[in-house]
Amino acid sequence: MRLLRRKKIFFFSVFLFATSTIYAQRTEQVIQPFEKSDILQRISWPPEDDVLKYELVIEKKDETGSADAFTQVVDLSTDATSVELSLAAGEYRCRVIVYDLLRRRRPVPEWSRLRVLEALQPEISAVSPPAIDVNDDMAIITLNFEGNNFTENAEVSFLYVGGGMETSGEAVLAGKDNYLPSSDGKNARLKLAGLPLEEGVYDIVIKNPGGLSTVWRNFMVTNDIENSLSKTKNRASIEMLTSIGYSAMFPVSGRFNELLGSSIFPAGFTARLGGKTHEKRLGAFGIESAVFWHYLNASKDTSMESGYFFSLLFNLLYQKKILNQKAALNARLGGGFSYFYGMKFNENAKFSKMTGNDTIVPTLVFSLSCSWFFHEYAFLDFALEYVGVFPNDETMLSYVRPLVCIGFQYGQD
Repeated sequence: MRLLRRKKIFFFSVFLFATSTIYAQRTEQVIQPFEKSDILQRISWPPEDDVLKYELVIEKKDETGSADAFTQVVDLSTDATSVELSLAAGEYRCRVIVYDLLRRRRPVPEWSRLRVLEALQPEISAVSPPAIDVNDDMAIITLNFEGNNFTENAEVSFLYVGGGMETSGEAVLAGKDNYLPSSDGKNARLKLAGLPLEEGVYDIVIKNPGGLSTVWRNFMVTNDIENSLSKTKNRASIEMLTSIGYSAMFPVSGRFNELLGSSIFPAGFTARLGGKTHEKRLGAFGIESAVFWHYLNASKDTSMESGYFFSLLFNLLYQKKILNQKAALNARLGGGFSYFYGMKFNENAKFSKMTGNDTIVPTLVFSLSCSWFFHEYAFLDFALEYVGVFPNDETMLSYVRPLVCIGFQYGQD
C-alpha cells in the first residue's frame, strides 16, 4: 500500500525520557514535550511493503520570514520505521518519502504539521481562596493560582485524600476551557463550574502539556468555611521534625583512628529534634539538634581495647520536596561537641590527652540525605554525613557516617 494512501493515519510518537507517548493525525498540530536539547524524541510511521529505504525530511518554520518560509533541519535515510532525534521548540513540517526495492521513489506525500513545545515544570506558591464551601454555587467560584510556568491546555485535577500521602477515589477533572493562565505564566484562574466536589480534603494537580506536573496539597472543601479558614490562618508557622535511627561510622583519617586499627564502627544510633518552615517555592529552612552515640571497637593487636563516642550537634537544615512532595532532598550543616569516654587501653598504651577518658572536642558536620514520605506525617531518611573532629593536640579526625532513620513531622494542616 502506498504511503500516499495512508496519509490519513500517518502519525508521530514522541518519547520524553522513554516514558510518555503522544500520537496525532497528520492534519493536526502535535503538542510535543521538549525540555533540553539532549532529550531524544522518537518519530515513527507505518511500515510499507517492498521498501528499500525511507527518507525523513523535517523543516522548521522560519519565525522571521513569511508564513510559508521553512528551513530544512533533518534529511536522513533509514530502513527502519522510526528514528530518534532532538528537536528544539518551534513549528515544523515533515514527511516520509518511500523508495522501493528498485530504488524508485514512490509518490511524495503531503507535509504533516508538527509543533514542539517546551516541557515546563509548573509551580504553585499560593491558592486563593484557601478553602471553599460545598454549599456554595460552584458555577461562580474561581480559584486563583500564583506561581510559575502555568501554560495553556494544562490538565487540572482534584484528587480526594483518604488520610495518608496516597489519594483515594477517581480524579475530578476540570475542563481545559475553565483553566485560564496569564500570558507571563505567573498566575492562573480556574473556574469550578460543574465540578462534583464533595466535602473533604483534596490535592490539586496541574499537569502541563509536556507531562511535568505539580501538586498543591490539603485543599479543603467544607461545609463550615469560617472554621476551616480560621484553622488555616492559625496554622503553626513551623513544622516540627523528630527522627531516630541507626548510624554506623567509618574512620577516614587521624592518628587516633590509626591506633584503633578498625575500618568500621558498626554499633551506633542517632536522634534528631528540630523545626522548619513550611514548604515554599525555594524550599524549606530550619534548625535542629542531633545526638549520636557509637561504640569504638579496636581491632586485634592494637594498644586500645574499646571506648565510646558521643556527639551533641546543632544543624542548619535545607529541604526541597520532589516527586509531588512524596520525597525530599535535605542538606545539613552544623557543629557541636563530641565526647570520648569509657576508653580501655592496654598497659603499654601511650596516648595524648585527646585519647584519654572524658575528653570533649569541637566537631563540624555536613550531610546530604533523601527522605521518602510513606505517610503524611511519617518518613524514612537515608543520609550520608561527613564528620570532622578537632582535638587540641592532634590533627583533625574525620569520619563518614551512613544513617537510616524513621521520622515524624508535625504542624501540618
